Amino acid sequence: MKNLVNFFLVSFLLCSSCVRNYKIPPEDYSLLPYKGHETLVFHSSKGDIDTIFLEGEKRFASWTNQWSLFPKNAEYLDLIAKRSDPTEGKQRYLDSSKFVTLINDGESKLCIDFTAKAAWFYGDSIYTKKALLKAKTINIQIGNTIYNDVIVLIPNKEYHEKVDGKLVDRSNTIYKLYWSKKSGFIGYDKKNEQWVLIKRY
Repeated sequence: MKNLVNFFLVSFLLCSSCVRNYKIPPEDYSLLPYKGHETLVFHSSKGDIDTIFLEGEKRFASWTNQWSLFPKNAEYLDLIAKRSDPTEGKQRYLDSSKFVTLINDGESKLCIDFTAKAAWFYGDSIYTKKALLKAKTINIQIGNTIYNDVIVLIPNKEYHEKVDGKLVDRSNTIYKLYWSKKSGFIGYDKKNEQWVLIKRY
């Protein structure tokens, strides 16, 4: 019995020593260019207005794969936001949920969960720090503001719905999402509608 207890104790200590704990390096917080309580106002090419309310941050640690022989204990920083229902035809605000997340599991990454009024950026939207730094940037002018560090993000998955028996893109699909390295989300394109950030305070 004593040998069995010793075996489990040694096994536990060995497994514990294999856990790799990661923290977000201070210099990588610039990847998430928000303080956490901003209000973002977007205007559409059809004259509509939508407002997103940032409501703070949530920081926590979690296993990336607890069944791995060498599990990673990653740090997460969720930016929480209250925003409109992304379902077409729904005129309401949903409960607050994560908006964009900064993760470090050995490498810093951004995970984007962008939705807005009748709009959804579909796909597994995770971008490494290396990819963001190397990404091609473009200049975009909105009103009197010029953004010279904009990355165009394209969804990497397609989601469809049936219309008259045919599979078509969902009506709330975002085809392009515009991310400024210094300012965050500044606009997005749907099939027949463009939205731009007109105010951030």
